[in-house]
Amino acid sequence: MDLNIYEKTFRVGAGESDPSSYCRPSALQGFLQETATVHAEILGASREDLLSGAGLFWVMVRSWYALSRPLQAGETITVRTWHRGARGAQLYRDYDIVADGVLAGEAVSAWVLVDWETRRIARPSAITALERSKTPHKAKAVLLDKLPPASGLTWVGQRRAVYSDLDVNNHVNNVRYTDYICDALRLENRPGAWMTSLQVGFTAQVLAGETLHLYTGRLSDGRFFISGRDEQEKPRFEAAGRLSE
Repeated sequence: MDLNIYEKTFRVGAGESDPSSYCRPSALQGFLQETATVHAEILGASREDLLSGAGLFWVMVRSWYALSRPLQAGETITVRTWHRGARGAQLYRDYDIVADGVLAGEAVSAWVLVDWETRRIARPSAITALERSKTPHKAKAVLLDKLPPASGLTWVGQRRAVYSDLDVNNHVNNVRYTDYICDALRLENRPGAWMTSLQVGFTAQVLAGETLHLYTGRLSDGRFFISGRDEQEKPRFEAAGRLSE
């Protein structure tokens, strides 16, 4: 058995479905994140392993996915993942998304290792388990570069970070930003629409009680653009993607 490639199966239940009976984008992100977490545990590079062994922890800095069709309520989703390797300080993880046995999409996430005491980024070479587990022959070509700037942004509301948004690191969980994005796009007013692709970049953590101001716009390539900014108008996250017509 090749432990460097791992897959986990999920069912799109009522709690993961939207009013159009599609899998919510945040639920899909949750499937991807859980699969990555379990695989890291198998490889000996879980959050607990890194904290106890090296005083480090994982932080996702960018994520991306693309689907060829919407994932439906009641479907069985299998996420297959592997560690691609490092690009500078970032560690890339690739995913295939399989729906009822047929490839329906792909995803990529980029992570950094952060020192618990100093909050500085550590070099990936500090963790030998990651070097042993990389799978270059499966590497996807997608690179998650910083999103280009957008102009003519429109303020669409604000969100205060509360208990239900927080994770074990005591900041807003990566998955919750995807809910913020869907809310900013007012998807409740677009029945039948589904997100064909989404890239999210995390600039700085958001802690309990902090407020994000949300802005929407368009990039030159036609993708929607969402920016979440703090009270000083500094970006905390930015996202771009496409919706079905």
